[in-house]
Amino acid sequence: MMFNVLSQVRNTIPSISAITGVTPQRYIWRVCIALHSAPRFAIGFIYYHYYMRCLPAAVSRAYCALVHLLFWVYTIENSCLVGVTYIANVENYRMY
Repeated sequence: MMFNVLSQVRNTIPSISAITGVTPQRYIWRVCIALHSAPRFAIGFIYYHYYMRCLPAAVSRAYCALVHLLFWVYTIENSCLVGVTYIANVENYRMY
């Protein structure tokens, strides 16, 4: 357990950045994100198709546009999580 000298707060659970900085934990984190990201992408597609199929006949174009926007925002969020996990600045230090 580590202590912060300035605030005297006990750090019992390390942050994600502290965990992913050490080699064995970094690979465990990457495997977990890989296993977790596939169902998240699938859930995004399922919700998209569900909301597009359940549209009543008199739904406005704004509803369709909002469903499309939310689908792409969700997909970009998941893609960024995968990108941040697999593109580490420590391993690619010369690029950054």
